[in-house]
Amino acid sequence: MKDPLNARLAKLLVLQVLAESDKPLRRKEIVKEVGKRVKLTDHDLERTKSGRIRWEATVRWTISNLAREELIDKVEMGTYKINEKGLRELREDMSKLA
Repeated sequence: MKDPLNARLAKLLVLQVLAESDKPLRRKEIVKEVGKRVKLTDHDLERTKSGRIRWEATVRWTISNLAREELIDKVEMGTYKINEKGLRELREDMSKLA
């Protein structure tokens, strides 16, 4: 059984999705693409107290946190792109996994 989606993996996946895109992506597009890249557990598919699906909430919070950390730029309301700082972070994280 795979581990549930955690913040660290969500961060890596969001940065990858944005790095591979040739255009800024809406939050919904990022969440959808991350969902295609991870094997979700029963825990991930549970609903939170607020009613959101747990893995989607994790990815949405991750996007907000990455913007706050200035690793991605908010191009307009709900639309994001990776910046140079985010690309460096992604390369560093990927080299740690190798």
